[in-house]
Amino acid sequence: MNDTLAKSIWEILASKYLTKSVENRLHLKRRLYRFQLKGGISISDHINNYTKLLADLTNLNVVIENEDKALILLSSLPDEGYETIVLSLIIGKIFLSYSEVIAALVNL
Repeated sequence: MNDTLAKSIWEILASKYLTKSVENRLHLKRRLYRFQLKGGISISDHINNYTKLLADLTNLNVVIENEDKALILLSSLPDEGYETIVLSLIIGKIFLSYSEVIAALVNL
């Protein structure tokens, strides 16, 4: 509380709350691979939760390729109600862009 420089405050908070342990990294990766759209949650909230999870992983120096981010997000959607959009985003593509998937889902 006595520090006033943003950098020193950030370092103190990071050392207290950003545990870069193996357990934390593995837990977050497990959450990523099991990530699913739950009933009653809007697609925008689902995307926000996914983005937060990706940010947490990035803070632990976990690198996830752009195409993998997009595919994991699309795989988190149930077939019922989303199969058409998922197929339209995947079929005929050479590369699947995360930002393209986000834009398509937000504009549903």
